[in-house]
Amino acid sequence: MSIEPAEADTGIVFERTDLEKNNVIKAVIDNVVDSRLCTKIKNSSGIFVSTIEHLMAALSALGIDNAIVKINSSELPALDGSSNEYVKKIINSGIKT
Repeated sequence: MSIEPAEADTGIVFERTDLEKNNVIKAVIDNVVDSRLCTKIKNSSGIFVSTIEHLMAALSALGIDNAIVKINSSELPALDGSSNEYVKKIINSGIKT
């Protein structure tokens, strides 16, 4: 998984690099299809990504509102079960302002 800067007003976008077509899912409330046990978002082509809640919390806490999250599977790593590890990794990698 990698997180890249995005242009202003892009929002948070997930890109499934394991798929070649229709692999972009915007992290917007209208794309949430399930929130039992984890948050799952899906695009209009049915492509989904789940367990986004800890990363989304980390991005929000750090004031990051435009980013492209590239992931090669349908589920984000749970890490320690909180946003703490995501926050640490993002801070250690640096934040583009």
